[in-house]
Amino acid sequence: MAAVADTGAFLSELFRAAVAAADPDEAIKANLPQQPKGRTVVVGAGKASLAMARAFDTLWRARSRVSW
Repeated sequence: MAAVADTGAFLSELFRAAVAAADPDEAIKANLPQQPKGRTVVVGAGKASLAMARAFDTLWRARSRVSW
């Protein structure tokens, strides 16, 4: 195992990468399916459910250019 020259910089970068990976907007954007025809119901649970629902709503509105 190689030694890390600057432990503080390594840990800071590791933290930034972890936070970026947990970004609800990016998680939803990467996994959002095509919009089906008809009505869509979104159900969520957990700490990130509100943030993910907001990201979902924002992304689908942008795709469809339709206001709800």
